[in-house]
Amino acid sequence: MRREQIVRWAVLGLVAATAAAQSRAPAFVAVAGPDAEILEIAERWELQGDGRVVRERRERIAVNSYVAINRLHGEDRVVWDPARDRVEVLFNRTVLPSGEVVEAPDNAVVEDLPPQVHRNPLWSRLRRTVVVHTALEPGAVIEWAYRLTSQGVPWLDAEVPLRQPDPVRSLEVAVDVPEAAPLAWRIAGDTSISPEERLGDGRRTLRFRWRDLPPLPDEPGSPPRGEMVPVLRVSTASAGAAQEELTRRVAAAGPLPAGAAAAVAAAVEGKVSFEERVLAVLEALRAAVNVSEDADIALVGTALAPLAEVWGRGWATPLELAAMGAAACRGVGVEATVGLVGAPGHDGAALAGFVGFQRPVVALADREGCLRLLDPVRPVAGGPLEEALRDRSVLMALPRPAAAPCPRNASPWQRAVRALLTVDEQGGIGGELELSVRGAAVPHAALVRDPAAVATQVAALVPGGTVSSHRTVALSRRGAALVVGVKGTLPEADTSGTRRFAVAAPPELAGESLPPAPVAARLTPILLGGPGEETVEVTLRLPAGWSVAALPVPAQVENPSGSVTVQAEAAPDGTVQVRRRLVLAKRTVPAEAAGEVRALLTAWRSPASVELLLTSPGGGSAAVAGTKGGGAR
Repeated sequence: MRREQIVRWAVLGLVAATAAAQSRAPAFVAVAGPDAEILEIAERWELQGDGRVVRERRERIAVNSYVAINRLHGEDRVVWDPARDRVEVLFNRTVLPSGEVVEAPDNAVVEDLPPQVHRNPLWSRLRRTVVVHTALEPGAVIEWAYRLTSQGVPWLDAEVPLRQPDPVRSLEVAVDVPEAAPLAWRIAGDTSISPEERLGDGRRTLRFRWRDLPPLPDEPGSPPRGEMVPVLRVSTASAGAAQEELTRRVAAAGPLPAGAAAAVAAAVEGKVSFEERVLAVLEALRAAVNVSEDADIALVGTALAPLAEVWGRGWATPLELAAMGAAACRGVGVEATVGLVGAPGHDGAALAGFVGFQRPVVALADREGCLRLLDPVRPVAGGPLEEALRDRSVLMALPRPAAAPCPRNASPWQRAVRALLTVDEQGGIGGELELSVRGAAVPHAALVRDPAAVATQVAALVPGGTVSSHRTVALSRRGAALVVGVKGTLPEADTSGTRRFAVAAPPELAGESLPPAPVAARLTPILLGGPGEETVEVTLRLPAGWSVAALPVPAQVENPSGSVTVQAEAAPDGTVQVRRRLVLAKRTVPAEAAGEVRALLTAWRSPASVELLLTSPGGGSAAVAGTKGGGAR
């Protein structure tokens, strides 16, 4: 009895506590609308008379949800170099929904090492100031600002993204320079504006204002933010100044260290062809040092540590590795220099500073007098950079290689596989596959270094495919062809006696992958990867007694984003022909084209348009030989 009373009172207590909890409003209630809204961003860039550059940034951010508080805006970060910069947090406070203002404590501002240079002793001086925002709850407003003062910089370079993942009510950018200083600005992206200009007291001030900017979040299949976000770039560099300064910095880093030269000499020993020697040089250097791959030129201020220290410490940034790669190439008789590739849409001729240049490369002249761009960090991966980055500005240190861009292909890339295969009575498959690629789809370095590995990937198009032979019949930076002899085996028949053969797309050995099918109500552009096309053509000869249960379903989709064509035919003599072709019209398409892209990708990836169903003697499926397309499924 006593136990029953205890249980009864416990239940009554729990019910009462639950009712009381339900009667009270929870401490945090999400606010309707987006997770966060940026009420104000105000930036001011100033070039002072003594050459110092001062940047001030002020933000007001309304946080409306747990996501905004705990994942998006709980803290902000500023990376700086104590050798040239000084950072001041001007204020850091939170305005509660009640109107109360809560100042953040002193320990809400801490310093650490930027993760991009973790373990790199040559850049361990870099600092990251982390500003933690406190007393946050839905409906609160973060208010904070900082000042970054840089000295010893050659000019003012400013870069301000004009869209954020959250909506922005107000964005203002002011640039203040001496009246006599050269000043140029450009906006990369689909944004136009005329700034206010004021002259007075020997100063020139430009003021840009934007209102009610919509959000531009990261979504699956979006281009990199540096490509889809419009950016304001400003520079006071005079014409040619960036090239002169880059040349000076590369020279100041010193010659190729003796140890690196010895490693390169050992790597190229026995290598006869130009292609093999260049790859051997870059691979040897990459293997010899650790690389802080994410330490981009903005992080290090387009600066290089002495190459002797880079080699001695065994750590390099991509820019330092490019400098060593260019020096090593020159050491084996190849004209080469350091290059910086501009961001998409950046006009390097109109804007003379370092701003807008992002990716370090080794620029060299090949035996045909063509200019090549090579990635010092991943020299074997992907296709020719000069094809993939064909529309980008490139800033090169002097002396430049005596080379010019080679003529371009009509299409930036093409990828095709043509297969002639024979099936035997036991379900074995044999024949040849020919891979033909052009432009940015050419896995040039991989074909030079290890064509057998490429052949293995091509053979995987055949079920259980193994390479019986391979030969490279054409190879250049603009195009290549590889013929692969292959042997394989069809999968075992299913319960209905049907065997499946997938007419898959060509392997993506270089270039960009297709995006996932976009959903409706998308906000960001879609990285489609065009202009380009890929084709797969399969001719399959069946043995006597075999028949086709179902051909791939024909498809014909065409819209402004591209087209898909699927054709299939089975002849009475047992020959089956399947042709699939995908054409992509543009590199990126707007969010409004999501329906077009979804239609293309659905038609291209649908199992019904990919699979060929076969029946061996004794199988239970009806034959459709002598028909075009479709069949029982």
